[in-house]
Amino acid sequence: MKVEFTITFKDYKNAVKLHRKQKFVRRMIPWILPSLLAVCIVVFMAASVTKNTAVASQAVAIAAGSITGMIARPFFRFLNMRRCYKQMYPPTRTSSMSTIEIDDQRIVEVNPGSAEVRLTWDGVLDFVRDDTVTMIYFSSHRFFLLPTSAMSESQRAELDDLVARHLPKGKQ
Repeated sequence: MKVEFTITFKDYKNAVKLHRKQKFVRRMIPWILPSLLAVCIVVFMAASVTKNTAVASQAVAIAAGSITGMIARPFFRFLNMRRCYKQMYPPTRTSSMSTIEIDDQRIVEVNPGSAEVRLTWDGVLDFVRDDTVTMIYFSSHRFFLLPTSAMSESQRAELDDLVARHLPKGKQ
């Protein structure tokens, strides 16, 4: 099976969202700062009632930091996402078109002028797909990314068959 595709910024954003949904810890990270803010407000109120100004002032400082983090986080996440997407297309890359070839022995992804990655099925850790993107993990944070729309129905069925044969149950 051979698929040619171009990854758009929208595809990359969808892949990051899907990647975040894969582990419980990744889903909890966005809730850390709001939780910290709630705890600080409760501590501030308790310290105010007991007239403990040292603890109250520390709670206000931490609450201000968590509010700042909650406001800044989406902005920095967007900038980081743009930076990472642009790194996929270094100046040496001759074309934005990528090719991935998947068969019974290996997976080969070719990015013209940039890189060629060869991987046997033993190196594949996980497989995730939704309506927009398909990701084949070869590390906990590294994966082959291809738009699901770039594959025909028969190619999707062939990929499902390959994954069923080569990945252990629970990783499909």
